[in-house]
Amino acid sequence: YYADGSFSFNRPTQSSGFVCDLFVFDETCNHLGNKLQYNNFSAPENWPYWTQFCYRPGVSVLRVPDIDHSDGKIRCSVLVSQTLSGLRPPNNISVLEKALSLKIEIGKTINFDRKGDLLDDNEVEEEKRHIMVSHMHLNPLPCDPEMMMPPADLVKNNRKTCNNLKVFSEVEMSEREELLHRLLLG
Repeated sequence: YYADGSFSFNRPTQSSGFVCDLFVFDETCNHLGNKLQYNNFSAPENWPYWTQFCYRPGVSVLRVPDIDHSDGKIRCSVLVSQTLSGLRPPNNISVLEKALSLKIEIGKTINFDRKGDLLDDNEVEEEKRHIMVSHMHLNPLPCDPEMMMPPADLVKNNRKTCNNLKVFSEVEMSEREELLHRLLLG
């Protein structure tokens, strides 16, 4: 992630774009939600064209208390949760608190069912999994202003996406995003 909300992940698709919405779920500002706008999402063949602009999946993020290690370094991390159906970020803090109490290792992912019950590693069938929670290391932004901001090609692709979004009114986008969310819920 970059200081302006742009992002670039190490995967071939759904890997770059920008945060198009950010909101808080609690008064402490430790539990946040967002929506991502990809600049390299291609809608599946059977999806309408407009879905490539309205597919804005969200995640929720919970800041984990800093960990002071024996080497004297403090590790900052977050729990990232995502529903596996629909587009909205999960706002259920109890699932994140449960994950926090389990002290899962950084880099590990666990799954919960619709009731918020933890699934063991053997119960990872698609129909049972509802919320996925990952524990991720939090890297601070670099101090070098050149490295804080995204590379020129990412900015160019994000601008192109924004120009393509202008075809739809804000109301139309919101309605279509909600429709897509409901369709993906099943």
